Amino acid sequence: MASKHTALTQDVKNTRKYSFDTILMLLPLAVMAVYYYGERAARMVILTVLAAVVTEYLGGIIIRKKAVTADFDAVTIGMMIPLLLPASSPVWL
Repeated sequence: MASKHTALTQDVKNTRKYSFDTILMLLPLAVMAVYYYGERAARMVILTVLAAVVTEYLGGIIIRKKAVTADFDAVTIGMMIPLLLPASSPVWL
């Protein structure tokens, strides 16, 4: 018997909880990045989080879907990307 719950039908409350937990796990990594690499790492994290949230919001407008920026998924992705990049990577990357 197939399950009725898939990733596409998952409610915002569960997604918000998982995203928030992931953000809490990424915060120590972000703090250490700022400690070792300085203001540049903080700037990269802030810019990518803002870019991810704006992109998700505009994408929702384009496809005429209610924006779900309240689930913190874009913030999670925005925090992961700069932590995977080298500290010397340019901001436009």
